[in-house]
Amino acid sequence: MKINKQNYTGLTSNQVKQRINEGKLNIIDNKITKSYKQIFLNNIITFFNILNAALLALVIFVGFLQKYFIYISNYYKYYCRYLSGNKS
Repeated sequence: MKINKQNYTGLTSNQVKQRINEGKLNIIDNKITKSYKQIFLNNIITFFNILNAALLALVIFVGFLQKYFIYISNYYKYYCRYLSGNKS
């Protein structure tokens, strides 16, 4: 093969066998692409999604406790009335 006006010859079959025996191969073991699972997890588990999930949990938790806060405040209000002697 001629490149830049110079003749280049490839390896002979004996040279190829010798390099194969020496382990000098052009095999790439690196995986270039990601699996669907890796792509999905990389796009779902982000800082902002975790922050939004934590805020959602906080809102649900406070909403759940809201009825108990109302019950406690009403109980305290009636208890204070009872202690003051005002039964109305």
